[in-house]
Amino acid sequence: MLNHKRPTSDYKPDPGMPSSHAQNIFYGAVFANLSLLQWLGTSFSTVIMNMLILLFGSYLAWLRISQKLHTVEQVIVGAILGSVFGFSWFFLWHCFLFSAYNFYSLVRVVVISSSFTSCGAFYYYIVRHWF
Repeated sequence: MLNHKRPTSDYKPDPGMPSSHAQNIFYGAVFANLSLLQWLGTSFSTVIMNMLILLFGSYLAWLRISQKLHTVEQVIVGAILGSVFGFSWFFLWHCFLFSAYNFYSLVRVVVISSSFTSCGAFYYYIVRHWF
């Protein structure tokens, strides 16, 4: 099941299960929705914004299917995994790490420096493999 082939293997030879694009899209959508609810509370405007975020994420995931880069199953599994990770990271951050982040400066330094390091590594990877 994990090595489920893409609909057309001409574009990319690697297996497409689960869709990492759908996983990233729904991770961001779920995390953004939970953050909006926590920041602004539940109101008509936040419900509308949450629905728009989910609709936009669903549209982006559907594009993966319409372009024949993934099957419906691959996108659904990616969306479920991304949603689970988005919920998990949001609650783990706020239950365990948020107070330590605010209280200890070393934790802030580690979190911020690891974020910059991972972004820099990703940028380096893209530059080396894009051209």
